[in-house]
Amino acid sequence: MTQLPEINWHQIRGKAPSGSRRDGFEELGNQLMIYGCLVTWPSSTTFTTFGNPDGGREGRGELPGGAVWGWQAKYLFTLDDDALAQIDKSIRRVLTTEPTLERYYVLMPYNRPGGDTAKTKSAWTKWNEHVRRWETAAVSAGRAVTFEYIGETQLNECLLQPSQAGRLRYWFDLDVFSEDRLRQIAARAEADAGGRYSPALNVELPIRAVFDGLAHTPAFEHDIRNALATLRKARGIYGLSVPRERPDLFEPAIAMLNERLDGLEELVTEAARQARQPHGVLPDFTPAIEAMEAPSASVSDLLRQHCLKDRYYTDNAGSLYGQLAAIRSAVAELNELRAGRAWRGFEAAAILVTGTGGAGKTHLLCDLAKTRAANALPTIIALGEQFEHGPIEADLGRIIGFQNPASQLLTTFDAACQAVGEIGLIVIDGLNESADRQLWNKYLSSFLNDVAKYRHIRLVLSCRTEFLADTLSDILQARLPVFQHTGFEEVPRDAIRQFLDWYGIERPSFPMMDPEFTNPLFLKLLCTALMTSGKRRFPRTGIGTSWIYDSFLDAMDIRLSAEERCDYDRTSELVRRAVEQIAAAMHAQGRRLLRADVDRITSALLPDRKWSQSLLNGLLKEAVLANLSIDGTEYIRFGYERLGDIALAKLIAADGLDGAKAEVSRLAERWFTNAGVLQALAAVLPEVFGVELIDILQISTAEYHPDAHADFLLSLGWRKLEAVSESFSVTEDRVV
Repeated sequence: MTQLPEINWHQIRGKAPSGSRRDGFEELGNQLMIYGCLVTWPSSTTFTTFGNPDGGREGRGELPGGAVWGWQAKYLFTLDDDALAQIDKSIRRVLTTEPTLERYYVLMPYNRPGGDTAKTKSAWTKWNEHVRRWETAAVSAGRAVTFEYIGETQLNECLLQPSQAGRLRYWFDLDVFSEDRLRQIAARAEADAGGRYSPALNVELPIRAVFDGLAHTPAFEHDIRNALATLRKARGIYGLSVPRERPDLFEPAIAMLNERLDGLEELVTEAARQARQPHGVLPDFTPAIEAMEAPSASVSDLLRQHCLKDRYYTDNAGSLYGQLAAIRSAVAELNELRAGRAWRGFEAAAILVTGTGGAGKTHLLCDLAKTRAANALPTIIALGEQFEHGPIEADLGRIIGFQNPASQLLTTFDAACQAVGEIGLIVIDGLNESADRQLWNKYLSSFLNDVAKYRHIRLVLSCRTEFLADTLSDILQARLPVFQHTGFEEVPRDAIRQFLDWYGIERPSFPMMDPEFTNPLFLKLLCTALMTSGKRRFPRTGIGTSWIYDSFLDAMDIRLSAEERCDYDRTSELVRRAVEQIAAAMHAQGRRLLRADVDRITSALLPDRKWSQSLLNGLLKEAVLANLSIDGTEYIRFGYERLGDIALAKLIAADGLDGAKAEVSRLAERWFTNAGVLQALAAVLPEVFGVELIDILQISTAEYHPDAHADFLLSLGWRKLEAVSESFSVTEDRVV
């Protein structure tokens, strides 16, 4: 059984930013007064804690009737005249700051001696003498106040309660969840993620906002206050202008609009107050915004009816017109804020981030953990592949090196979060990558329940979209707000520019608009292939299908042939050969293969390797291939669907023109099922044979085939210039 740390008040953990033990003792005192068992508080008591200057109290509890109980913590180990003078000063101050004070507690890590001698008074006697003075001072101030001392014995007894085990470990085991320890946890996850996280190449994405809402960060509060400032500015310093025309009509209409604006401002102000609270509740703006529509429309109508002159508004009418436009803009900003990711994540205890392979989920979450750890914000991160048997707390504790009972992990982490006054995040990336995905259905529900008990903890999970149904039950999915990571789809131009500039690659003269270029991993590997080959620009003729395919596979061979990965001769092109053989097998058997069959293919190419250095593991890690589980059967498919489509298209083309014609005709019979391969063929066939897919299908010039002609147009962005066939102009005219 793991022993509890020794309670040595001389060695209590310091509190950031000062790092002083005095500040640490004051913070722990606040936690024990509010969440511990030092005082029995009436229900519905509301608590406030103070920084310095504290007005004579570290904190206060306001009882339902309005009475206040306050407390002061003194990190002193003797109750001599100097200590009593400090307490005197605090009490004189609190009698001024708290007019409804009924009780006042003094916390010290010190038991008062009670043995008086002929020459000296004991600390016990001195305390009681001062209590009588303080009571007299309180009566003189018009109130009756009880003064109570809480010493070392009471503090120790409280900390030794099972419910306080987390605080005991945090404050007296100086390594557990220290800032250095949390940075180490983030650094380990970064190392384990390998090429999936490149901290030097980070693109700011809109999805990051969800974590500001989830963790109730200052950034989220700042966004709300900015929206509030915009709303207030819209009215102007002196309020809404009243036109000279028909004041009898404008004044009541503007008064009604002002009343509705006041109501909306109150709600936004309340939202700003709630934004940093651990269990804050954001008000609903909808009724207030809807209530503004009628008076706003009324004022606008009055302006048009009485103030519009030669299509212009002048003087006060012009000012009012501008104010109404500004108000509409401010309200639109509020609507955007409350519909945004941060607002949606605010009241969640746990969220789920989904996205396809290579979308950048691991990069996003590793960067989140690293950034938060660097800013002393409590964050735990672990990769799903490291979870083995469950329960989740046990696996998580093992992964991060928590050398205490797993049952105390959450309560200890919660104490760490309370100490810095921030919400902490527990991040588990890649649920689908665990060896046994069923452990989530077995243990996650109870883990979600446990996390929800702690005011200062939130949970972030991620799972590849393709494996979501196989990893989490419908019931579990329904409990988790889902946020989809779409790679660079929301910021494609900025991301592509940043990648090209970072790798030192010239920006091409042609648009890079294909969806694959918004996949971070795909874009990264293409840039890596160029840089590795010593090139600094894309081919002048554009990025042809064959060029993308060959560059991608070359990049994978470069990565996986490294000694620390699969360790093979790069010139043997094992990735290319594996992809070709897997594509051939899929061509015969379907778009997925049994995992055992793929394992045989890759093991034959690179035999006698342990799993960590196997070719199959490398291809899965780099998302060239991906797992797929259906009814308990494990399959393998291409991680990048386009890679599989191009591989199949090139395989079909390798059979010669006559063979390609026959296969294209067969695929076209089920166009929807084979759409990806046919789209790839629309680019591959002109490159290899100089013929169009439309011509092979013998589509007449008078006929418009929506799928074939759409593929023709899409293929233009993937072709080399010399791959444009003689029939291009005819086909172009037919499409137009």
